[in-house]
Amino acid sequence: NLDYGNNILGMIHILTTSDSQDFQVDDDRPLRAGRHWHVDATATPLTLENDPSFIISNNPIEFNGHPLNTNPYLIYSRTSNNAATQYSWSYAANDGIQLNIKNNSVPKAGKYKGTITYTLVDGLN
Repeated sequence: NLDYGNNILGMIHILTTSDSQDFQVDDDRPLRAGRHWHVDATATPLTLENDPSFIISNNPIEFNGHPLNTNPYLIYSRTSNNAATQYSWSYAANDGIQLNIKNNSVPKAGKYKGTITYTLVDGLN
């Protein structure tokens, strides 16, 4: 869960999380040394909780300025080694996943929800 709080939005408003965004991948493959992997992210539109016909336009969920949608977008990549099985990384509260709400993109006041899906891919970027 990423909590962006309750905000009254002006012309353009970029919302960041209050905490860092922490990730961890456990790689326990027996032949992991030298194997490449990466994490992709996709996002669904933000829809009004009680009436999903209301959608915030312009793909407001972003990763470092790149809008997330149904097309996978690379957010992290790594090559495993023999010694490590856990790989952790984080993004500061003002980096990583953000909401970029533009003027007139929210059709109705209320609580909006969307889903970010992270996919671990065994392979090159």
